[in-house]
Amino acid sequence: YWALLNLTPHSRLSRTNIRLATVCYKRAIGVCGMEKVVAGQSKADESLSWVQWMKVLNRGLTLTTPDGPTVFRGGTAILSADTPAAAELRGTKKAVGPSTKSICRNCHCAQTGGAHRQPCSFLAGLEQWKLPNRSTPFKLRSVADVRAYMAKLTDVTTGACTHAGLETWMQDQGVNTFHGALWEMPHFSMFTGCPMDMMHIWLEGVARQGLGAVCYWLKRECKADLYELPSRIVAAAKRAGRGVSDYPHLSSTRVAHLGEGGEGGLPSTDCSFPGTAAQIAHFVLDMAEILRPLVPETKRGDHVWQMALKMDRIGKLLWQRSFSHQDILDLDTAIYLHDSIYLGSPFLQHLWKPKNHYLSHLPFEILQWGPPRAYWCMNFEQENQVMKEGASGNYANPVMSAAEHKSLCVALEAEEQKQAHRTRASNGAEQPSTSASTR
Repeated sequence: YWALLNLTPHSRLSRTNIRLATVCYKRAIGVCGMEKVVAGQSKADESLSWVQWMKVLNRGLTLTTPDGPTVFRGGTAILSADTPAAAELRGTKKAVGPSTKSICRNCHCAQTGGAHRQPCSFLAGLEQWKLPNRSTPFKLRSVADVRAYMAKLTDVTTGACTHAGLETWMQDQGVNTFHGALWEMPHFSMFTGCPMDMMHIWLEGVARQGLGAVCYWLKRECKADLYELPSRIVAAAKRAGRGVSDYPHLSSTRVAHLGEGGEGGLPSTDCSFPGTAAQIAHFVLDMAEILRPLVPETKRGDHVWQMALKMDRIGKLLWQRSFSHQDILDLDTAIYLHDSIYLGSPFLQHLWKPKNHYLSHLPFEILQWGPPRAYWCMNFEQENQVMKEGASGNYANPVMSAAEHKSLCVALEAEEQKQAHRTRASNGAEQPSTSASTR
């Protein structure tokens, strides 16, 4: 999908603005490679690929406007994607396993010897911020990596390094190729153009697992009755003016699962909290209010509860649609303390995963790209359902089927909005006491 950035943040990722770029088979990508899908050359009777279109747009396209023909130029600035998709488009490692060394697409974070298991503040690496008691143990990826790659290629041509040695070096760097699918994209940065996605990293990752660990701690250490959670969620939804469906649905089976742990009385490495990403977000926003009554006074200084309070702070900050410098600093502080508590607690430290590290990138990337909600994957993931409905059938032309279905959905939504506007206007006409300035 693609969406225009030069719109207001609220409308940037609206359904009418999210447009279909292409539809392809997953198995086809494995055969021909992602670069053929997004950057490949097209035949005479075919539409251009995305990168080829961006090259045309960079040169300028003349469009008819009310003021006459006008030349427009542009390009792709930012890529929103989960970790596997970003890796396919950029050429970094798709998955992290026991033998993977460099695990992060945006920095040189190695898990060799557990090196990745430490808090990191990328803001502390900026001279103007001068943050005491924080460190930046990992170096951000930059053009220096390409220079090192070019030097290695020179060594191969002179015989100072073998092809096998070059491959080993690239694997150590966490890179499959420096010529990823988007490397020819005008204006796009292969190093900073793909920030961490708030939905997949935070809501579907760190927050979901953290909530599961907190609930197990409540059951085991606080002797709390987790079956109170559904009623507490209903009360929180009422106070917040939201529907109960905006929060996770906790059946008795799910509640019972939250109380199950692993060996040694520790949370299971697979512990997690049920619900969609949006439901997790709403629960985190009201987490302290929902869970605090279940925590005895004697347990409120415990590492797990303190970690939960930092989660609450991180969730509220990430939900904002605008950030001041102080907000970014507060977010970096909350994440650094959250990670320090996490790794310093014997009850939690075994749960540390690469996504915990990825979370530390968000404050620095907000400086570059703004609020994460303005470019997260939430709306694109929802659009997947629309496309799947449209592309189903005999698959003779899934692109056309999906595009037609999308067009009908947009037209129907526009008509519904127009009808709602007429209804509001009609209601306003029946109430002359309401002034236009207050509408």
